[in-house]
Amino acid sequence: ASTLSKIENRRWETPELRKKGKLATGGLKFLKEKIPKADLE
Repeated sequence: ASTLSKIENRRWETPELRKKGKLATGGLKFLKEKIPKADLE
């Protein structure tokens, strides 16, 4: 089971998914900067 989970984890560590993750977090940061903090609370 442990080896299977390791393979599963590796499958998600592809450059494409990392790019998507970075884009998602970058988008969140961008939105937080654009929207006043008062609107988020």
